[in-house]
Amino acid sequence: MGSPIYRDWVPAPGAVEDTTFRVPDVLTAAPTRVQHVAEGGLAAFPRAVFESGLDWFGFGYDGYDRVIKVGAAYALVGDVTPETVAEALEPTGYESGGQYEEYRLFERSDVPRTVAVRPGAVLFATATGPEPSTERSGALVRALADADADRIDRHHEADPDFRHLSRAVGDRPVGWVGPASLDPTEEVVAGAISETVEGTEAYQLVHLLYPEGVEPPIRKLERAIEADERVAVSDRAELHSEGRLAIVEGVRGVKPVAEPSGPAWPQATWGVETGDESVTLRHEAGEPARADGLILLRVDSAGERTLAPTKFADRYDRVGPGDGIEVRLGEDTRQLVLEYRPTENRRGRLLSYRVP
Repeated sequence: MGSPIYRDWVPAPGAVEDTTFRVPDVLTAAPTRVQHVAEGGLAAFPRAVFESGLDWFGFGYDGYDRVIKVGAAYALVGDVTPETVAEALEPTGYESGGQYEEYRLFERSDVPRTVAVRPGAVLFATATGPEPSTERSGALVRALADADADRIDRHHEADPDFRHLSRAVGDRPVGWVGPASLDPTEEVVAGAISETVEGTEAYQLVHLLYPEGVEPPIRKLERAIEADERVAVSDRAELHSEGRLAIVEGVRGVKPVAEPSGPAWPQATWGVETGDESVTLRHEAGEPARADGLILLRVDSAGERTLAPTKFADRYDRVGPGDGIEVRLGEDTRQLVLEYRPTENRRGRLLSYRVP
């Protein structure tokens, strides 16, 4: 399936001193190469992650040739211009952050975020953790920029296991490389899941990399797969090993469609305006959202999540640029979380605001 070009954007561990920068854990997709199917399919997962996690930069998800997520940082590659991104950010709370190498920077501090853009690529990161700041989000995007420019080591250059695994997976339209949680035997170093759709069949591969000198326990793996729906998702599947790798190759019948099926996720920029005892959450730019799908949660000092008393649906049917609601914080509110739930059992986080 070709060389995994997404690896050029993945810095080696230690490039950023940030607990949100989890490596290896790389989600990648090539939206312009994805064949949509009527239902199911791995392609729906990165779409939900990227559309809910990204701000609006003047391009929808399907406009990018390649999207890559490493921890809390994103690289978006395609027919991108700094002028288009600057125009998309102009009506929002972003301000100029200067220049880094060939990138023009934008940043904001309400929910600390950094955007870096050059012709052909947009980098984006949101700072999380107990002390989020634009210094942290800026460090994340600079690490991706430096990796792509070969100014620092890339992860596959520094880690033989990641190099082995990512080379075996190759460059597929959809891939999630790194998480060992895909391993039903709980013995692997790292794992990956990827998918390609050809005609009326979807080919899904699960790669499981075992430690050096360990032969994959095929019989044990077969039994575990039969009971693990995360792996056993195909109409028919074959399991074999190649050295340290166990590979599950699954095939299932699909119905190709022209447009993405399933729930739609609004890709938008959200902002927070602070008051004395309240904050206003505002849709600043990008795609509109169904008001009844927007769920606002308050998180207290014990981590308990409760619905905020104010709802977007109390004022709007659809929420677009300029629309907002004021929310009283309460004495013990430590965080506000805005989620989007297109269906009852699907959800994605759009914004997380930490109360100072």
